[in-house]
Amino acid sequence: EGLFKIIDELGTDKEMVTYVGDSRVDGELARNAGVDAVLVSYGYCKKSDLSDFNYEIADDCRDLGLLLKRRERKLS
Repeated sequence: EGLFKIIDELGTDKEMVTYVGDSRVDGELARNAGVDAVLVSYGYCKKSDLSDFNYEIADDCRDLGLLLKRRERKLS
């Protein structure tokens, strides 16, 4: 519910959202909300804990930046 409220307050569509998270809960939240996500393996969970999700996983901040830039180009 909180994510939908943020999307609404920003006046955007969920198709324009990339959720960044570091846990299985974040992966489930993104999946249940129907938004794109990038999960990071350098936070709360290890990469192996996040591999069940169909999202790309960033191993460091540089990876995260590159993945987000790639998504930005797709949306432009």
